[in-house]
Amino acid sequence: MSWKSVEMQVALPRVQDAAKMQEQLQQRGQQTQELLAAAQQNLEEVKRKQVNHSEHKTDVHNKEKKEKQFNAKDSQQKKKADEEKTDNNHPYLGRKIDFSG
Repeated sequence: MSWKSVEMQVALPRVQDAAKMQEQLQQRGQQTQELLAAAQQNLEEVKRKQVNHSEHKTDVHNKEKKEKQFNAKDSQQKKKADEEKTDNNHPYLGRKIDFSG
């Protein structure tokens, strides 16, 4: 099949139109990929911040828990010391020992 000059006049502009449409389709695909990549990156950043924020809350909670435990142990030790002091005070023996003889 040979191309006649009239057919070539019609075919060449259509090839250019097809090339433009093909380029636009490729650009749409690239734009879609870029948008998806940006959205994924934003999502990952939000997740990273949430994890750090959650860990920070856990650290604060752990510190408070340790302080409460320390305060509880301290108060228990004070109670024991007070009990020992009261145990040493005998009602009729006294507190001093006379070594003079």
